[in-house]
Parts: sequence; C-alpha cells; structure tokens
Amino acid sequence: LQLAIPISLSSMILPLMNLIDAAVVPSRLHAAGFANATALFGVLTGFAMPFVVLPTVFTAALSMSLVPSISEAHALQMQSLVELRARAGIRAAVLSGLPASAGLIVLSTALPTLLYDTPSAGPPLAILSAGLLFVSVQQTTSGILQGLGFPNLPMRNLLIGTLLKLILTWNLTAMPAWNIKGAALATTCGFLVASLLNVWEVSRRVNLNRVMYTFFKPLLSVGIMAGAAYGVLDFVTPRAGLLLGILFAVAVGVCVYTLLLWYLKAIEKEELDMILPKRFRSGERSPLTGR
Repeated sequence: LQLAIPISLSSMILPLMNLIDAAVVPSRLHAAGFANATALFGVLTGFAMPFVVLPTVFTAALSMSLVPSISEAHALQMQSLVELRARAGIRAAVLSGLPASAGLIVLSTALPTLLYDTPSAGPPLAILSAGLLFVSVQQTTSGILQGLGFPNLPMRNLLIGTLLKLILTWNLTAMPAWNIKGAALATTCGFLVASLLNVWEVSRRVNLNRVMYTFFKPLLSVGIMAGAAYGVLDFVTPRAGLLLGILFAVAVGVCVYTLLLWYLKAIEKEELDMILPKRFRSGERSPLTGR
C-alpha cells in the first residue's frame, strides 16, 4: 500500500492536468473576450497536444523499467550500480527528449498545417514541444525515486507542478495576447518545476555530478540537427511541397543527430549497456550474477 497508493495517485495527476485545461481554459478565453473560445480550446487539445504525447512513450517505458532495475541494485546495497543506472536513465531521457523537442519545434507549424490545415496550432505546439524534455526527465526521475523507495516524492513534486500550472493557466489564458499559448506555457512550466524538483531529490540520494557535465555534446548535436532540419524544410517545401519537405527534414535531422552523437562520442558505454543485451557484448560479465 505504501508503494501502490502514491504511484496510483501520481498517475491520476496527469489526467487532472487535462481536467484543469477543460475546466479553466474555455472560461478564461471567454473572459479575455474570445467568442470562439471552444474552437481555440480545440486547437490546443485536438491539434497541438497529440503531437506531444507520442514522444513520451519511450520515456514512460524507460521509467517503468527503471523501477525494478534501481530497486534491485538498491536492495543489494550496490550504490555504484544504483548511480550507474540512474545516470544512464537520465542521460537516455535527455538523448531522446532533446531531439524530439527540437524536431517538433522546427515542424510545429508544418505538421498541423499538413494534417489539419490548421497553422494556428503552430505557436502552442512549439511551446508544448519545448516542455518535452522536462516531461522526459520528470518521468525518468520519478522511476528512479520509486525504485529507491520514495514514491511519495514524485507525486508531491508533480502536484506542485500541477498547482503552478493551474495558477498560470488562470492568469495567462485570460490575457488576449497569450490565449491558448498561455495554457501551453503553463503546462510547460508545470513540468519544468516538477522535473527540477525530481532531479533535486534524486541528486540528494545519487551522485549526478557526472551527468551534469555530459549535456554539452547532446545539446550541440541537437542544435546542429535543428538547424539542418529547418534548412531542409525551408528549401524543399517551396519546390516539392509540404509533405516532402517534412519527410526530408525528419530524415536529415535523424541522420545528422545520429552521426553527431557517434562523432562526438556523446553516447557512453552506460547507455549501450542499457540497450544491448549481454549476449551481444562478448567477454562482459553481469555485475549481479557474475556471468
């Protein structure tokens, strides 16, 4: 019960965020003088939000896999293994969250224009996309804290982020200049606070110094990737159409990011250890079984 109740409550907070949007955003848009409040709310939830949900599937799975992995090492009192797995988990979240965030920002107007003919979804999608990294880190660090036996901490931190989101949504959405962009910014800020609080709690129990010094290479890789993808999108779209522009931009972005990670040696052995099965790395022994 000590584990199940906080974890279950944590999973209920995310639908609570959606409930806040449904209850607050339309009424605050009406207060700001928008007669088409329902249509604007539909742009946010129907056209912008679905693009942001998909990239979090990987970090959600990573978070679930970290719970037994961290818990096992913690139960065996192998602190070095706890730190290795925690560092690798956070780095994996950053390595996946950064390109997803940057890629969606680059394509924030192109994607809803192509699929829904709704370019107005671009600005809120760009703001929500900026928060993808924070969602990835929040999910991963929640798995680490749950594995360490502190499931109440990510629940508390996410609740704090939700309260901040409620305050910002109430105020920003009623400003005509912000409208649904204010609701998107409130969501991003809520996850930013929750992820920072989680990282702080993890750093109190696990040495993360080495992780903090290894963000430069992924950031550099993502910056170059985003520039290359934007350049390709801007070049191809007027000549071959929006669909081919998006496809080429995505393909170039993936290739550039992957090659830069390899060239800059931004992926460490810890990440490979979490991805590749032991049988593919002959000569290595499991730290737990010795085989």
